[in-house]
Amino acid sequence: MNLRLRSINGWAVVFAGGRLDSLNYDLIEFRLKTLIRMGNIFIGLDLTKASFMNIATLALTVTTAMTLRDLNGELAIIAANPEIKANLTEFGGMYLKFVDDADSLGARAEERER
Repeated sequence: MNLRLRSINGWAVVFAGGRLDSLNYDLIEFRLKTLIRMGNIFIGLDLTKASFMNIATLALTVTTAMTLRDLNGELAIIAANPEIKANLTEFGGMYLKFVDDADSLGARAEERER
């Protein structure tokens, strides 16, 4: 699995595809924690090409969102398929923002900084 990273409208957006499971959990965790250590508190996780997310990765996603919230930041889930979105919503949806595409992220970082 390859995790691509792009800056979009002031957000650090991680593009993750395929199966997000125990085989690549460490890579996802490393990327998210590194972004936070570097000072990124507005992170988008683009799941457009993700087909599956296991329970450990669900937990990592929610824990990351909680950490960002404590830092006055936010984790946005971008274009998750219905199954992944339902699982994330059930597991910790109150901490997550769901958007349909990365362009929807624009105003959020600016609004929070004011």
